[in-house]
Amino acid sequence: MMNKQEPITKAPKKRSKIITVLAWLIVVCLVPACCAWIIGRRVYWFDLIASQQMLISWIALIFMVLVLMSRRWIAGVVCLALVCVSFSPVLVSREWTLARVNLREKPDGAIRIVSCNMNPENESWEKDLSLLLSLDADVVVLIEVHPELSRSIRNRQHLDSSPYARWAHRAWVKEETTPCFILSQWPMNTIGTTQDPEFAQDLLYTRIYHPNGEFVVGLAHPYSPRTQQHWTRGNQVVQAHGDAIAQLQSNLLIPIILCTDLNAGPAQQRAKTLRAAGLRMSKPVLYGGGSYPANSSIPEPLQIQLDDVWATASISPIAWTMLELSGSDHKAVVVDFKLTE
Repeated sequence: MMNKQEPITKAPKKRSKIITVLAWLIVVCLVPACCAWIIGRRVYWFDLIASQQMLISWIALIFMVLVLMSRRWIAGVVCLALVCVSFSPVLVSREWTLARVNLREKPDGAIRIVSCNMNPENESWEKDLSLLLSLDADVVVLIEVHPELSRSIRNRQHLDSSPYARWAHRAWVKEETTPCFILSQWPMNTIGTTQDPEFAQDLLYTRIYHPNGEFVVGLAHPYSPRTQQHWTRGNQVVQAHGDAIAQLQSNLLIPIILCTDLNAGPAQQRAKTLRAAGLRMSKPVLYGGGSYPANSSIPEPLQIQLDDVWATASISPIAWTMLELSGSDHKAVVVDFKLTE
């Protein structure tokens, strides 16, 4: 009597091939996303994609785990390499964690810097300015201020009775620059940093004579990259900042702090330019969320860190935090520093 042959099923083998194809499709999709910050050095659209590089990195990490769980080892190793490439620009030269700033009391010996894009349409500017000035910061940097706030400081002695009677101003130039201020509790003077008339209107740097030691504070607010032309011009302005910072480090040999709204995230070309000039972000890696847009329904993981306080290695951040203001679409950044001996 002949034994009946069991039917041979090809379903498991077919499933295996499908999983392999899916694993490699994931790899193919991850390549341009994880490498966006590299391609974005020259290509506008990829630089915009790199504004979400941290989110891309976490998504790539999840996909890598899934591919490895499916035992597609070669595809998994390729995913691992892509994850490393993707994370590298958002982790380089940064602290993993820092204490939150104690807003009620500044530690002894700390140098407190506040930086905020005030929003030129901010009708609550008086309330928001009062909050920022109450933080006992040594220096307050106001970026893109309301026209009435600008006139009040320049023409109406709005700050004369406050600790911030000393200030420097970056003028508004139509379709070129936005009005900005550096306010200081301590003696200060403006430093010339470029002879190039094309970029002189964009740069503002001051020397602060603090009791603990002198340092430079500047501000950077290049064009928002809403068009390729604005992207190119903004990148050129940031490069001018990089050149100025290199010159200041060579000539002055004192710490340099740059308060920024780069209109770009930590992985984009503008941030890369500042790192090449010897600056480091203050925001710690494990502090979630971004600075823009504030007061919105957009989830924190999708917000972008446009704003931060960058510094040279001779002054170190010891605490960092962000504040939401009632009238601004950017969060204010508050950083406590200590001078490195």
